[in-house]
Amino acid sequence: MANACPVVLKLTSELGALEDKVERRRKQIKAADPGRPLTVLLLWEQALAEEEADFNTKNQELLRVEANMQSLMRRPTDRVAEREVRQKIKAFVEGDRTDISLRDEFNSWLFREDVGVVIDTLTGEMLFGRLEIGSDNKLACNYAVMDDAAGFGLDLKKLREMVGA
Repeated sequence: MANACPVVLKLTSELGALEDKVERRRKQIKAADPGRPLTVLLLWEQALAEEEADFNTKNQELLRVEANMQSLMRRPTDRVAEREVRQKIKAFVEGDRTDISLRDEFNSWLFREDVGVVIDTLTGEMLFGRLEIGSDNKLACNYAVMDDAAGFGLDLKKLREMVGA
């Protein structure tokens, strides 16, 4: 989220410049004298269409970044987030894991949150991170445990103790 605000400011600035460009082009077309060759007007209208497309693309990008930033701002942190994550995982582990719809829902949630969970079934230890699955369909690597946990709002001190970092 720290870098989302500068991105929003940058996109807003770029969007303003594109909006000015589109407006200037529209005024140019409206103010064209009747004797202007048709080919020139067609070129101007084509340029206007391209500039409007650029504006719309940048506007969509800005809306996406703003929505993402709002989502991050509403996300709970620290103990509340940790409790929610543990409850969600515990509910899945203790529930009917053979139900495909529940598995799909849980996997979709993990994907949306951009987190992977490794649970040692012998000890009950849970590790959070980005997972890399090997060609043999087994866990090959668990990346960025601390980064993901911090982004998730977990207590890093407790996590360090948990993973032995």
